Amino acid sequence: MEVSPVLFFDGECAFCSFWVSVVLKWEKTPDLMFCSSTSKNLKSFLTDPQIQSLNHTILLQTQGCFVHKSTAALRVLQRFRWFWPLGYLGFAFPLPLRDAVYDFIAKRRHRLFKGKCVLPDTRRFL
Repeated sequence: MEVSPVLFFDGECAFCSFWVSVVLKWEKTPDLMFCSSTSKNLKSFLTDPQIQSLNHTILLQTQGCFVHKSTAALRVLQRFRWFWPLGYLGFAFPLPLRDAVYDFIAKRRHRLFKGKCVLPDTRRFL
């Protein structure tokens, strides 16, 4: 039995919550699950000692493996109905460059969107 992929995100960040709502709207197949950093279920997923928090990053767990930062963002983008080619095109850039851009945005994300976004009530949130 295949386990649904899980996207872990900062639940206290309006920018992150906004992008989760974009994923919910545009993904091809609605099988991606979501887990907020504020969820009480988070610790049961993040048992790997190297992955202790969602400090300025998103995590995507697929097939028992974790990817983070720009790699996770591009893998999620590949799941979109319309913009999926950008998810593949992004891998043409070197990982250090991609992650540098990701880190630049991640460090400023709280200034980009003020407040908290309210996500839709859905069974796809853990």
